[in-house]
Amino acid sequence: MRILVIVASIAVWSLSGTSAEGQSITLDHVDGLHGGNPLELVADGTTPIVFYIRVTGDGSAHGGLSNGFRVYSTDGATWVTTVHDTLGTLGKAQFDGGFFLSAFGVNGSGADTVSFGAFRFFGPGLPAGFDDVAFSIRIGPIDTGDHGKTICLDSSYFPPSGVWRWAGPDVFPAWDGPHCFACVNPGATGVDQSDDTTIPEHPTLSQNYPNPFNPATSIEFLLPSHSHVELAVYNLLGQEIVRLVDRKLPAGSHRAVWNGITTQGHPAPAGLYFYRLRTEEFVKTRRMLLLK
Repeated sequence: MRILVIVASIAVWSLSGTSAEGQSITLDHVDGLHGGNPLELVADGTTPIVFYIRVTGDGSAHGGLSNGFRVYSTDGATWVTTVHDTLGTLGKAQFDGGFFLSAFGVNGSGADTVSFGAFRFFGPGLPAGFDDVAFSIRIGPIDTGDHGKTICLDSSYFPPSGVWRWAGPDVFPAWDGPHCFACVNPGATGVDQSDDTTIPEHPTLSQNYPNPFNPATSIEFLLPSHSHVELAVYNLLGQEIVRLVDRKLPAGSHRAVWNGITTQGHPAPAGLYFYRLRTEEFVKTRRMLLLK
């Protein structure tokens, strides 16, 4: 039996306040986050996950849109279909020539691709200075068996146009992805206390396993007493790229899992990284190698 540190609430993550210069498409917020963590999706077999897409225009009106998105897993996670829809702020009222929502391979396995496209004859098109959450992409629910796996959202060229652009005048809007998330079963987190009841005299930090690794690795550590623990990963410049643990934990053996995703939700590039365990009276750093 394992004693788990559980955070079971379902939350909405918002990126409101994120600014974009010129034309851009960004992930505004996500429904179905685990415990409010912007890098974790609930994998409980019942909760849908919804990505909300913000469209931000520039100083020009645009008479055509063509943008695709890909939902995929780097390590075999699956979900129940992919559905996308307009949220009412854009549609045939603006694009009287046609407003299209298309999908390709939306079976929740491998990679699902969806897109929106539009063109106008006499309508206004995308107005100058447009800035609104205009589209949603819903996946899930994600099964509990995918706990610890990764799901990503990224831009995608979509047939038949093969481009990702706005027309009239032609521009290629910026995209802030990819965004990658760990799937988390609310009944089990990446930090747990094992069956080993041996209490060490001093804190210890083990070498991660596997090492080298791809896509995920486990980091085990022992605590002699109830302590506030910080466990973080750093790049070669000494910059923190993700904090895995920042809380009080009981004495005993613990394990954390890093799935190679940064705090910003991006896959970390291949290379050498450092991980550091810090308590009130102990600091230890080790190295690990991420392969691609």
